[in-house]
Amino acid sequence: FVSELKRQGKVRRMGFSFHDSAEVLDKILTEHPEVDFVQIQLNYLDWESDTIQSAKCHEVCLKHGKPIIVMEPVKGGTLAKLPERVSLMLSEAHPDWSAASWAIRFAASCENVFMVLSGMSDMEQLLENRLTAAQQRLAHRPQGFTSRELAVLLAAILSEP
Repeated sequence: FVSELKRQGKVRRMGFSFHDSAEVLDKILTEHPEVDFVQIQLNYLDWESDTIQSAKCHEVCLKHGKPIIVMEPVKGGTLAKLPERVSLMLSEAHPDWSAASWAIRFAASCENVFMVLSGMSDMEQLLENRLTAAQQRLAHRPQGFTSRELAVLLAAILSEP
């Protein structure tokens, strides 16, 4: 149905939100190369997860040349409230970045990500997300992290037992 609407020019881009294994995603994209983009759950906590498979799904999207929309970059708020030791390590590297900002920037730093969706529950979160996006643009860093920032995040995550 949507493919026909696209052929008629009524739909510009066709994609889907994905919630399964990387193996299933690869099968779908192999059988449906007409798909223009994929929305996947991607965050640093689920990067190596056996169930969410953020890294593996990301790799499948890259393999098929599909642009990515990120959902759950802050994992339902979990990555906005980090253990104290992790928060301190991140704050030392960037005092002006919140825990949620680190999570959003991580997602934005992944190759072929063109949009990061983040749920917000109040105006303060909306303004913070807007500021994070504006800082990325103004710093000419559309892809987020430097290698140093990625190293800080990895060290902080690994410091937590």
